[in-house]
Amino acid sequence: MSCISTLDFGNTQGQGWKLHLQAKAGDALAAPAYLGVSRAASNGFDQFKLESPPPVGKKRVTVVFEHKDWAEKSGNYSIDVRSVSGTTHSWDFTVTSDVLNTPVTLTWPDIATIPGKNSLTMTDLETSTRTDLRTRGSFAIPASSKPMTRHFRLEVKRAERLPKALSWITQLR
Repeated sequence: MSCISTLDFGNTQGQGWKLHLQAKAGDALAAPAYLGVSRAASNGFDQFKLESPPPVGKKRVTVVFEHKDWAEKSGNYSIDVRSVSGTTHSWDFTVTSDVLNTPVTLTWPDIATIPGKNSLTMTDLETSTRTDLRTRGSFAIPASSKPMTRHFRLEVKRAERLPKALSWITQLR
């Protein structure tokens, strides 16, 4: 199975899920970036990871998952699909832009396809700003007069469910 085939599974098939992250500054658009989980993937380097293409053009915006911990496979990745096991997953990614004096808008257009049992929170590691991806459709990085680099962490947790509350109510009886 190739890395590109990881994008072929749908979020409703029970094999895992994927989320597309887009970054745009003016008319400059970053190469596609995807994160997710799959039953067949591991948390380390495997066929479910794809290195980022080199930036092209005069105006460049990038979204990359940096992996400095993969020995000879260390680098910047545009696809980072991990093992489905566990209740919490976390991805660190970096957004860069050399489009001066133009804000960068980060979006996640297919969030509705992620199973509802998952909460998704993105943290801007420079400002500690937390964003709930389910309630906001974008995040704006302010314009800069110099090339810009921002670091983020996206955490996915299985959302708490009503049965805990029901169990507590049952105990009151």
